[in-house]
Amino acid sequence: MLPTAAVILDVVEPLLEDWPEGTVWLQMSSVGAAEADQLTQVAEAHAISLVDAPVSGSTHPAEEGELTILASGPDSARTAVQPVFDALASRVLWVGEAGMGSRLKLATNHWMITSVAALAESMHLCQAMGSISSSSSRYLTADRWARLMQCRSSMRCAAISTRRAFPSGLP
Repeated sequence: MLPTAAVILDVVEPLLEDWPEGTVWLQMSSVGAAEADQLTQVAEAHAISLVDAPVSGSTHPAEEGELTILASGPDSARTAVQPVFDALASRVLWVGEAGMGSRLKLATNHWMITSVAALAESMHLCQAMGSISSSSSRYLTADRWARLMQCRSSMRCAAISTRRAFPSGLP
């Protein structure tokens, strides 16, 4: 996986002319939404199919073949990429047209970052109120964090919370 869309294009663009029409390009780097759209446009301009499929997981799940893949792209490309997904992941979520995988990865990362920031704020509040102790730290970090991660793994809690907060849909 390459670090940026610019690096991806530096590697892929010289090869594109040699790829036959209908080739499936499996792009698994984490890139932004605009960059995912740029890669999709490059693929379309060369009549190839792009599967945008960033991964969720760290080194250990990667080594164990236990990543989650946030795949997006044409249904016709699924069979071609499935053997790669089978080797890398324990779960594959197909989330729409090419570029949607990168968008979900961004949203997931944002959720994780804001969760960590909220935890830090809560720990600071406990400290400011003089109530920080090993048991309150353990409650906030281990107990609550475990529940938070359980929600993250299923992504159901966020959906349920959103429906409860906005029963008529998001504003």
